[in-house]
Amino acid sequence: DNQSTSKTKKSEEAFVQNNECSIVDGSIMEGGGQIIRTSIALAALLKKNMRIVKIRANRASPGLRSQHLNGIILVKIMFGATLEGGEIDSETIYFHNIRGFHPTLRDFKANTKSAGSLALLLQIALPCA
Repeated sequence: DNQSTSKTKKSEEAFVQNNECSIVDGSIMEGGGQIIRTSIALAALLKKNMRIVKIRANRASPGLRSQHLNGIILVKIMFGATLEGGEIDSETIYFHNIRGFHPTLRDFKANTKSAGSLALLLQIALPCA
């Protein structure tokens, strides 16, 4: 039907690839943190540079929240990557120079700042472990 075709087209538009990196529109669909967590985990595992734009753009308080940033930083450490734009309220980040899972470091720590954020932290880090 017309509505599902529209949703599929929007999903396809959310992901663009160029020679430098993959670009994800963080405002697509529900525009929450799940697209951030999934994109960063896949970028790390595939060693693919990733730019996420319009992070939570349609939300009352757009941009990265603490729980998103802590998860991204954890994966950054796990994979020896570089993160640009990694700050609270940032609406664009660039995750790149991914070296691969750290060869010797096996003790990773992150402060979720709340019990509710623990599951969100696992969603980004566990696929990468």
